[in-house]
Amino acid sequence: MNRVLFKSQSTEWATPRAVYDKLNAEFHFNFDPCPLGGRVNSLAVYLIPARTCTRWFHDLVLPHAKEIRFIRGRLTFGDAKAPAPFPSCVVVFER
Repeated sequence: MNRVLFKSQSTEWATPRAVYDKLNAEFHFNFDPCPLGGRVNSLAVYLIPARTCTRWFHDLVLPHAKEIRFIRGRLTFGDAKAPAPFPSCVVVFER
């Protein structure tokens, strides 16, 4: 039997305010790091699932990230009632 244990109607969830505020105090965000087009960033900070067992993590994150910060515990995103079913990490890329 193949069943989905965790499912959401949305793929977009707001970054927890405390996490955003802490990162913003350090990196001084001045625009959305995921715009639909245009501006090229010299520094990019991503909050992503810490899926260290995946190919994309080993191919894209590990060899190219300037820094990876693993977050203790599970974050609660947006208006969710429960924490995410996955761990998270902050990944910093620099050109």
